[in-house]
Amino acid sequence: MGADNDWAIANDIVSRPALASAVDIIGAHYTCGYRSDQTSCGSSANAQVSGKQLWSSENGSDDADAGATAMARGINRGYLDARTTAYINWPLTASITPNLDYNGVGLIRANQPWSGAYNVGRSAWVMAQTSQFTSPGWKYLDTAGGYVGGDRANGSYVSYAAPDKSAWSTVFETMDATADQTVSLSVTGGLPGGTLHVWTTDMSTDHPRMVPASDLTASSGSYQLTLRPKGLYTVTTTNGAGARNRHGPTALPAQASLCRQLRRLPHGQ
Repeated sequence: MGADNDWAIANDIVSRPALASAVDIIGAHYTCGYRSDQTSCGSSANAQVSGKQLWSSENGSDDADAGATAMARGINRGYLDARTTAYINWPLTASITPNLDYNGVGLIRANQPWSGAYNVGRSAWVMAQTSQFTSPGWKYLDTAGGYVGGDRANGSYVSYAAPDKSAWSTVFETMDATADQTVSLSVTGGLPGGTLHVWTTDMSTDHPRMVPASDLTASSGSYQLTLRPKGLYTVTTTNGAGARNRHGPTALPAQASLCRQLRRLPHGQ
C-alpha cells in the first residue's frame, strides 16, 4: 500500500514507473470527510487513472450507533464518487475505557473488560448488509450502480458479482429519502436470475437488526422492490454466508461498576 493520508502519492505513481510497480493499493483516510455525514466522497484524478486499487483505509471515529447512517451512505458512495473498493472502519471493536476519548466508536463497544459486557452497534448491521453478501474477489458492476432515480437525496445503490458470474448482490441505501420508492431490477449479462433473496435493516427504529424480507420473483422479466426511507436493502442470489443463523440478538453480560467488581474479589487479590 502507498500513502495513508491523502491521494498525493498518486501524482508520483502516474509519473514514476518504478514506484508504480512497487505499489498495489493506494489508501487514504476519511475519503468521505472526517466524522461527516458521508453524503459525498472523493479521490484525485491521478488516483483514479493510476490503475491501482483505491481504499478508504481508515473511516469511522464515529459512535457505533450514531455513526451508522453516515456509514450506510459512505460504503456505497465511496465507490460511486471516488472508486474506492474497500471501506475500513476504525476500529472493529472499541475496548476503550469510558473515561477516554473515542470510547464509543467502532462496530462493537466492549469498554468494560471487568464485566464482559459488550454492545453490537448499529454500524455492525450496516456493514453486514454488504459484507455478508459478497466475498473477496467479487467485482463492482459499473452498469448496476448509481443514485436512486438519479437523485442523491433518494439514496444510492451498488452491485457486486462473483468473478465467474455465478452470484451477485445489490445494496440499496435510502438514508435521506422521505417517501417510499419502488425500483425495478432486471438481470442481464449472464448473471443468474430466479428467486432473489432480500435482507433489510430499518435504520428508523431504535434497535435495528438485519432481518430477511420476502423473496422476489420476476414478473414480465423484472423484479419490483419497494424501498422505504432510512432503510438498507440487499438483493442477492446468495444465502448470506450464514447470516440467517446470526442476525438475531442474544443474551449479553450485564454492565457493572468496576468498583463493585473489585469489592467482590477475595481478600488479598
